[in-house]
Amino acid sequence: MQDLLDSALARIGAAQTGDELEAVRVEVLGRKGVLAQLSKDMGKLLPDERSPAANSSTLPNWRSNPLTMKRIRLRPRGSR
Repeated sequence: MQDLLDSALARIGAAQTGDELEAVRVEVLGRKGVLAQLSKDMGKLLPDERSPAANSSTLPNWRSNPLTMKRIRLRPRGSR
């Protein structure tokens, strides 16, 4: 899980356009993305087999979400 987060953060940091940023978002957070697949796989495990590291409380808060912050920085001036 940490590797996924580190990789996503690196790609977000390297994104130069909104399209590149959107590609990261879709790959990680999309319906067929990495997190969706992990969630499906977690559902197949017994509760005692689940890692505490996969607990949703360990995921970054949306207010400090680097994807959101990068999107704001890449937004053209005057647009919302």
